[in-house]
Amino acid sequence: MGRDYFRFRQFEIRQEHCAMKVSSLACILGAWARHPAPRRILDIGTGTGLLALMLAQRYEAPIDAVEIEAGACFQAGQNFIRSPWAGRLRAIWADIRHFDPEDHGRYDFIVSNPPFFSRQQKSGVLRSDLARHDLGLNLSELVATVLRLLTSDGLFAVLLPPAESRRITDILAGHELALSESLLIRHRKGAAVKAVAGLFGRTVANTPPQELSLYGGDETYSPEYRTLTGKYYLFE
Repeated sequence: MGRDYFRFRQFEIRQEHCAMKVSSLACILGAWARHPAPRRILDIGTGTGLLALMLAQRYEAPIDAVEIEAGACFQAGQNFIRSPWAGRLRAIWADIRHFDPEDHGRYDFIVSNPPFFSRQQKSGVLRSDLARHDLGLNLSELVATVLRLLTSDGLFAVLLPPAESRRITDILAGHELALSESLLIRHRKGAAVKAVAGLFGRTVANTPPQELSLYGGDETYSPEYRTLTGKYYLFE
């Protein structure tokens, strides 16, 4: 992906300018997550702001993008200022676990690409470990945060590995937040599922899981990936 970059109309985020690299999986979530007409959007763990920027291009709602790591939050803020949607995007350096709905209100659309590697060896670099492990926010805390900040008619979109996706589906079902839609993501056709994007709400849509392969047989991006991310992604 060395020369790939994202274009939001006339605004570009090049990977080499980002404090943390853009991941293809995050791009899938940003393009796939949907809400019919959100009034307020919350991006939990925004990193350098990719998901928030993708959603800002599609929706007119204000977006709060919360990040616990100071450097990443600063970079997100810089990306927001440079974008055409600066007036609707707010980078917030904070621990989302301390967000009080009495102070911040509630959101009818929450998205998150949380830490993936809760049981793998850590690198020893704090910024990297915060992004890749559950040092800042584990799955139970994420669920508690969503339940606290989501409106009664809200939707929650999240990207997780298969095991964690099953866990969060079971936990949220106990709080009457059902899995409405899901996307099974594979490295290539026939490979094991690498990650699952899920959309949760109070209404069960009973939609069969969709599938997406990231790469084709020649290790170039698959047609379905290009179709899904086409309005954001330029392939050089």
